[in-house]
Amino acid sequence: MADLRSVGESVLGAVASPWLATTSRWQRRLRVLAYHEISDAAAFASQMAFLIENFQPVTIEEAISPSLYARHRRPVWITFDDGDPSIVVAGLPVLVDLSIPATIFICPGLVDTDEPFWWQVVQAAVDAGLEPDYPVGHLKSMEDSRRRGFIADLRQRVQELTGHPPRQPQLTPEQIGLWLDEGHSIGNHTWDHPMLDQCDAEEQARQIEAADAWIQQRFSPTHRVFAYPNGNSTPRSKAVLTDLGYEMALLFDHRISNLDDRFAVSRIRVNADDSLDEFKARVSGLHPWVHHALRRS
Repeated sequence: MADLRSVGESVLGAVASPWLATTSRWQRRLRVLAYHEISDAAAFASQMAFLIENFQPVTIEEAISPSLYARHRRPVWITFDDGDPSIVVAGLPVLVDLSIPATIFICPGLVDTDEPFWWQVVQAAVDAGLEPDYPVGHLKSMEDSRRRGFIADLRQRVQELTGHPPRQPQLTPEQIGLWLDEGHSIGNHTWDHPMLDQCDAEEQARQIEAADAWIQQRFSPTHRVFAYPNGNSTPRSKAVLTDLGYEMALLFDHRISNLDDRFAVSRIRVNADDSLDEFKARVSGLHPWVHHALRRS
């Protein structure tokens, strides 16, 4: 299966550039790339070099501008969800070297702690030899308070088995400051990354408002932008974001954006360790197009 996938990636990557060049509908559409961590700095550098040669990386100001398409051909906006420290440690030098702007969407409830995200607790349990009753995919569709209870119990089981709770170094305020000092930007990703569609209306508002207050108090960013955890938007979350004056909110749906709805902007899923062939196919729009065509069939 892995070999078959590799062959498929190579084929898509080989035809991505000529397909992009001859398919006018994709020329000026915004690509918002959604990363999570920098697992392979060398591969990430190759991906960014490809972007410099074939696209126009844009700043957050340019991405939210109504005149984006009039001023840029093949605009691409680099984003990172969750705030893994590797983004600053391994990714920032690459971005600085190539003068590529990017945005991190952070969860302030985890910043400056060694507390893992809830799905990392599940992985820690698996690594400790436990068999969680529910996989991560199932937990994403579980009512928020029930999921939190399950994770708390799982955390306790890991501690009893290993002698310590699960730990995961998180982004620090100093690292965020370094990121901003280099001209990059940050956005809101909720307080601690619940699935907003599994939260009641009050919790949805608390998650967004608490993170917004923390970010504004400490860093006062010029623009308010938001990324829905897991891409799960709701009418309530959109209303809260509107009331707070947010300019854009991003999904996680593996599509090229058209900006028809500023509170439902599509993003393309990418990984820092994707092969260059796969990366080319993804960012060209060919891979997302094939992906959704196959899902519809």
